[in-house]
Amino acid sequence: MAKAKETNVMGNYIPKADEYKAMIWCVNNGIKIAPKASIKSTKLWYVTIDIKSKIVTSPVSYGPMDIWKKIFELYKFYYGKNKNNV
Repeated sequence: MAKAKETNVMGNYIPKADEYKAMIWCVNNGIKIAPKASIKSTKLWYVTIDIKSKIVTSPVSYGPMDIWKKIFELYKFYYGKNKNNV
């Protein structure tokens, strides 16, 4: 019998109110952060940060759930760093 295909290998993560607020602010101000699949594993991802079309990819990979925590940590970082400069 064939093995069932995994449907949610990234895990479920519900952002807290402050994380969601930071994400919305960042997206509205040209800062987009997203997971990028690893070519070596279906359970590892890198973080890509796109700030007004300048794209940077993290040097380290993250596993399930950790990828979402890192993404929202970065949204909060950029929100806190820049919210008063716009």
